[in-house]
Amino acid sequence: MAPSAWPPGKVAGLPELLEAAFSPASPENPLYGALCAFFAQRPARAWEAWAREEGLPLRAVR
Repeated sequence: MAPSAWPPGKVAGLPELLEAAFSPASPENPLYGALCAFFAQRPARAWEAWAREEGLPLRAVR
């Protein structure tokens, strides 16, 4: 996915995540932790609805 389409990069207040969009997903990565905390703020269905409204390719893993 192109960095310009990376979902959290489109959300105000998280510009630091766009730069690290493709960094390793591991607990040792502080940006990974920030992203996990960000997505934990809403249920998966709410994120899917938000993504549809924004035209973003985001789906919950079930």
